Amino acid sequence: MTNLITSTKDVSLTGDQKVDGLVNGTAWDGTITYAFPSTSTSYAYSGEKNYAFSSISSQQRSLALFFMEESYGNAANDGFSVEGFTNANFAAGSADTATVRFAQSSLPSTAWAYTPNIGGHGGDVWFGTGYAGTEDDYRLPRFGNYAGHTLAHELGHALGLKHAHEAGYPNTTLVPRAYDSLEFTIMTYRTYVGDNGDGYEYEHDGAPQTFMMLDIAALQEMYGADYTTNSSDTVYKWNPSQGFTYVNGVAAITPAANRIFATIWDGGGTDTYDLSAYTTALKIDLRAGGYSVFSQGQLADLGGGPNNGYARGNIFNALLYHDNVASLIENVRAGSGNDTIVGNEADNTLWGNAGNDTLTGDSGNDTLDGGTGIDKISGGVGNDVYIVDNANDTVIENANEGTDTVRTTVGDFTLGTNVENLTYIGTDGFAGYGNAADNEITGGTRSDWLDGKAGADTLIGGAGDDTYTVDSLGDVLVEAADGGVDRILTDLAVYSLADIANVEDLSFRGNGNSTGTGNSLDNMITSGWGNDTLSGGAGNDTLDGGQGADSLTGGTGNDIFVVRDAGDTIIENADEGIDTVQTYLTGYTLGANLENLTYRGPWVFGFVGTGNNLDNVISGGGAADTLSGGAGDDTLDGWAGADTLIGGVGNDTYIINNAGVLVTEAANGGIDTVRTTLASYVLGSNVDNLTYTGTATFTGTGNSLANTIKGAAGADTLDGKAGADILIGGVGNDTYIVDDVADVVTERPNEGADLTKTTLSSYALTNNVENLTFIGTGDFAGTGNRLANTITGGAGNDTLDGGTGNDTLAGGAGNDIYIVDSASDVITEAVSAGTDEIRTALAAYSIAALVNVEHLTYTGSANFTGTGNALANTLSGGAGNDMLNGAAGADTLIGGAGDDTYIVDHVGDLITEAVDEGTDTVRTTLANYTLGSDVDNLTYTGTVAFVGTGNGLDNTIRGGAGADILDGNTGADILIGAAGNDTYIVDELADVVTEAINQGTDLIKTVLSVYTLTDIANVENLTFAGTGDFAGTGNGLANIITGGAGNDRLDGGAGNDRLVGGVGDDVYIVDSASDAITELVSAGTDEIRTALAAYSIAALVNVENLTYTGSANFTGTGNALANTITGGAGNDMLNGAAGADTL
Repeated sequence: MTNLITSTKDVSLTGDQKVDGLVNGTAWDGTITYAFPSTSTSYAYSGEKNYAFSSISSQQRSLALFFMEESYGNAANDGFSVEGFTNANFAAGSADTATVRFAQSSLPSTAWAYTPNIGGHGGDVWFGTGYAGTEDDYRLPRFGNYAGHTLAHELGHALGLKHAHEAGYPNTTLVPRAYDSLEFTIMTYRTYVGDNGDGYEYEHDGAPQTFMMLDIAALQEMYGADYTTNSSDTVYKWNPSQGFTYVNGVAAITPAANRIFATIWDGGGTDTYDLSAYTTALKIDLRAGGYSVFSQGQLADLGGGPNNGYARGNIFNALLYHDNVASLIENVRAGSGNDTIVGNEADNTLWGNAGNDTLTGDSGNDTLDGGTGIDKISGGVGNDVYIVDNANDTVIENANEGTDTVRTTVGDFTLGTNVENLTYIGTDGFAGYGNAADNEITGGTRSDWLDGKAGADTLIGGAGDDTYTVDSLGDVLVEAADGGVDRILTDLAVYSLADIANVEDLSFRGNGNSTGTGNSLDNMITSGWGNDTLSGGAGNDTLDGGQGADSLTGGTGNDIFVVRDAGDTIIENADEGIDTVQTYLTGYTLGANLENLTYRGPWVFGFVGTGNNLDNVISGGGAADTLSGGAGDDTLDGWAGADTLIGGVGNDTYIINNAGVLVTEAANGGIDTVRTTLASYVLGSNVDNLTYTGTATFTGTGNSLANTIKGAAGADTLDGKAGADILIGGVGNDTYIVDDVADVVTERPNEGADLTKTTLSSYALTNNVENLTFIGTGDFAGTGNRLANTITGGAGNDTLDGGTGNDTLAGGAGNDIYIVDSASDVITEAVSAGTDEIRTALAAYSIAALVNVEHLTYTGSANFTGTGNALANTLSGGAGNDMLNGAAGADTLIGGAGDDTYIVDHVGDLITEAVDEGTDTVRTTLANYTLGSDVDNLTYTGTVAFVGTGNGLDNTIRGGAGADILDGNTGADILIGAAGNDTYIVDELADVVTEAINQGTDLIKTVLSVYTLTDIANVENLTFAGTGDFAGTGNGLANIITGGAGNDRLDGGAGNDRLVGGVGDDVYIVDSASDAITELVSAGTDEIRTALAAYSIAALVNVENLTYTGSANFTGTGNALANTITGGAGNDMLNGAAGADTL
């Protein structure tokens, strides 16, 4: 079978012995196919296939694909494949025709591969079996072990690489001995530089994990360099405990041992070595062909060599391909050790992080940040940026190495030699100093001090109140709008802010005659000892010429002139603002167009300050000053000292801080105000208003004028005295003294718990004042507001109304009336302090706890429940259905209209109820009670026997659990006895008796001539209490029916009844043999009428006659009297017994 293979091409030497020493001379041309044959028949030639042929292991296949295919596995692997760092294109091919094929045979015993050629062997890789079963078994390759190294080595041969240590054909070049080691190429037998090459001496897992820098360079010469793989910003990171290599956070190289031994080729972008996890002293070199040491413990043990037997680095950088810097690694993030980092010709960013680091940028525009620690940083050629965060950091910059910048967080920093620019990146104030060069110094967001020193410097303050030191007219200041209030310090004799935007202040440091000009901002311009000329221009300027006879021109705006010399001249035109003179002289009179005057001199001297006809503000010092305002609305402030303040004409304000201050104000001299910090002050004559400006408690007293007195945050006492005064307490628990109906108290919400004291006979609290106290004589009417008020009356008959809110009302002596509108209102009344009354519209109110309040009156329109106390109360209801309970004491209860209920517990209780004022009820615990006029109902609520008597109305009377006697009197009454053996007095046919079952043995006494219990269930007995004849009828119970002195007719009805006729000719209706008849001797001629079949009156010795009322046969028997026995329609047997009987 013919092995169809990719064509080959010749490879020219480069002239670089390091690279040429690996070039065999031929390479594949076109797509390189690969295969892993499973049978020996795939090979057309004899030899290896005939010696124990087998396919390679899956582990070998995986690693072979890692080294060949860019697309194998995850993207992190790509840069380590031949396809990733060259332009070679790999593709899976046929086992019979693939360019590169991998298989195993016992020939050879080790391994070999055929370099590119168009014969049948070209590109084939054979692994022997000589190490089978050992740790070097070719079937068990991994990153860094002998089998993995061998696989990459033989693949290198298959792609056209020769041994570094051997001459090939036609290329006989050897790799120089200084580079002939595994640190630079996997194609050598020399483990380390100087090794004799007779066998690898590295530790297990101590072999290279990738193609090394000379291998990559040689393969790129054969196939071209690939700049597309990892061409974006790539981060390479290593693990100090496992030795894993991560690319953009994904593990690519995962050795079994904690060893790092590899070379990085990167296709472009801004790339980073991230060693931030390391605590060791890193040695990082980013230069092409350089190498870096991360950790001694992760270095491969090579078994010998110049580095104490270890590899000279963990990671090696690929060489540049034809000087193209795209493959360089730009950035390093170091760890926390004392690291050494060297950059390359790219624009590097080197972060030292913690530790005392040494950073060298090499060429390029580098950014060097040593991080915390004391660092040494050197940028080299290029426009470098140094990040300085420690005052002991060292910046090394040589002459003519670019325009360099220090960016620092150190609060005080001076540029070193050959560094041009300085930028503060901290958060505090900054002091930045330049050097002899033309510096650019930039401050931060706080108040900075920028001094460029010699040279034409550019100073940029930024936000904050910055100070610029200007020593040359060539200095340039850059200040942003709203960048703070900034100042220029200069030794120049003439300087103007006119063309310097956004800088406010100017200070001359020399002693000569200075000329300073402001701009449109609010300038402060100061000078020293000379005769200076200072002009503020527009804006609110401050001009201070210092000593000497100065000329000060304010211009427009509210300007301040500082006068230290009597020879100072102020130039101020009309309508150019509100201007102030601050003087150190002991006497000064304001000139034209100047409004204000302030003494700034020593306080041991008294100051005489005089105003003009403008509205002046004049301030003194610490001694006894004399301040005169003149015409205008002046403000005079003597400060400390017993001053004399003379306001003159106008509405003047006096600032008083000393009790010895004398205010002189003429009558009709305007509306004047005292403002004081004294704890107590009384307005003098002709001064209208008083304002407290202190922070403690204040007592302010007015005069006979209409004063306005204002307190502050303390607990103030304000008394306007006579006049219609306005009192304003402010925050704090204030007290207002009100003695005039025209007085006005002003208090805002949440400004304390305030009190008004008044002598007025009537007063209503204003908004936001909580408490009211009457301090006058006579009767007082005090009214609250919506707050929780405390209102205190006097010795008179007071009426106190708290309004809405939970109020406390204290009437004091006198017959007081309390208006209560909240259940939480509190009434305070002393013993023997008058006869007092509570009036309320609440639905329920009790004075039980108010032991010294006598009366309670309901003023609402709904139903009311009122409760008294132990006193003799008068409780008055309203138009609703009220319940009045006087409690203990002989109370008077007045229900008014509505269906009222009275609780009566004292024999002295009096109920007052008018005609037609509803259906009213007395509920009582008294043992005997008779309803008064116009009260309808009576209910017993006690526990003993009760005698309840009605009136002429239709009463409902209810008993209790005892043996009650209920008498409705006249009227159609309802009598309800409840439990107990009750007695009902019935005097009207319309009277209704209600008795429940099993509620005792009850009795009805009646004066009616006819009465029946038939419809009155549960009442047992009936007694006639009238005169004349009586007809009484029982019910189904065992009744006792008692007649009177007349001729009675008694019928017990069903049941075993007892019938007692009394005097008179009585008739007994007997319907039960058990009925009992009681008849006395000589109590009339009496008759028994019965429907029983047999009846005998033999035992009824005082009953004369017997009449049968039935329809059947009857047997009737008489007694010893002369009986009349009458039968019926049946066959009767009549026996009169003894006596002259009529049958």
